[in-house]
Amino acid sequence: MEIKKVFLQLFEELLNTGEILKAQYLINNCVPLDIKYDPQVIDVKNKVNEHINEIKKWNIDGRPYPGTHVTVDFNLMPKFVKAKDVIINRNLSGNLLDVGCYTGVFMQEMAKLNIVCHGIDIHAELMFHLEDNGTDKNIKYIFGSSENMQSLDSDYFDIVTTFDVLEHTLDFDKSLSEIERVCKSGGIIIINLPRMTIGYKDESGEHLRMFDDESINNIWGNKKDFKFEFCSDELGRPTSFITYINEK
Repeated sequence: MEIKKVFLQLFEELLNTGEILKAQYLINNCVPLDIKYDPQVIDVKNKVNEHINEIKKWNIDGRPYPGTHVTVDFNLMPKFVKAKDVIINRNLSGNLLDVGCYTGVFMQEMAKLNIVCHGIDIHAELMFHLEDNGTDKNIKYIFGSSENMQSLDSDYFDIVTTFDVLEHTLDFDKSLSEIERVCKSGGIIIINLPRMTIGYKDESGEHLRMFDDESINNIWGNKKDFKFEFCSDELGRPTSFITYINEK
């Protein structure tokens, strides 16, 4: 049926461009009556709902161990290099939190500047391993999600960074609220996001939401010292690089 073909093409387009939550809403709430009970449509709906439910579990139990964790060279990550430049140029110091720190590459570089670093990530097994085996007293690894950082004190961190994390969040508002809660008033927040450009494809298949230029300006445009620049990831794909001063 032509209706089904067009509808599923729209669903796939949302998935491929990193808008899984929009795709889920579409398949659950906007299916034309003519195909509502079509077996293929029902199967697609069940699969995307199962995927979202699995992600919800990650925030509580941790993301399953993939068998290995890939680390990267700091200097091959333009977003890391750019954030370091911001920190050095502003002569920042004190306590840093990296939300979604993964293997801790960014923190390891910041610790060389005598910045005390905390990293939080949903890879529970990795966080426990790094915390138990770490040798740098200026780096601490914590299991947790951006949506729930209640183990961290409010108004504690001078610098909060989050690289390519917010597009993975189920509850974006809660994540941003938590980031701003733990950051001191007057502290700096640094955010990197994949750019929603023409032809963009979410090759990971894990992005729940995307941020175009308009949404970035709507969300952060009124923040103190807001700055929105272009950057890139380790594969040369464009990213959006955001900095601002946290105000309470």
